[in-house]
Amino acid sequence: SLDWWSAGAAQAGLIVSGEWWRTVTALGLHADFGHLASNLFFGSGLGLLLAQLLGTGFAWLAILLSGALGNALSALVQPASHTAVGASTAVFGALGILAALAWKRQAGVWRLPLRRWLPFAAGAMLLAYLGFGGERTDVLGHVAGFIAGGAVGVGVACADPSLFQSTRA
Repeated sequence: SLDWWSAGAAQAGLIVSGEWWRTVTALGLHADFGHLASNLFFGSGLGLLLAQLLGTGFAWLAILLSGALGNALSALVQPASHTAVGASTAVFGALGILAALAWKRQAGVWRLPLRRWLPFAAGAMLLAYLGFGGERTDVLGHVAGFIAGGAVGVGVACADPSLFQSTRA
């Protein structure tokens, strides 16, 4: 008898007024089966790629953190009545993490300043292609997730590499 939407949706006004947990709970709520299926498909693919680089637990923690930070960032710039659900903020956060890791990894290889930003440009193109369509699409939420993921990814890239599984031979 619990109304999951009222209890967990990312409503901007409630998040800004202190109900921070909504930034996480909204990631588990979806509008319909198609919404859930697309988030599972793309999220699993990106999650598996990140798990290869960072290790399973740390990768999924970073994705969850980027989704929550993306929802918080979105709530700061949306009107108080704006409500969003779905894991797509975290999915695009995972894309931002991957772009940041590729950016950091290629820092010494691509010496030309413009070429150095190619991983972020490629991530932004995927964001535009996959995240800007549909009538009920939360474009700002997708962009906020990508930005938050990029920030998390830069933090992860600057961390001690011995923390991650990818340093194993």
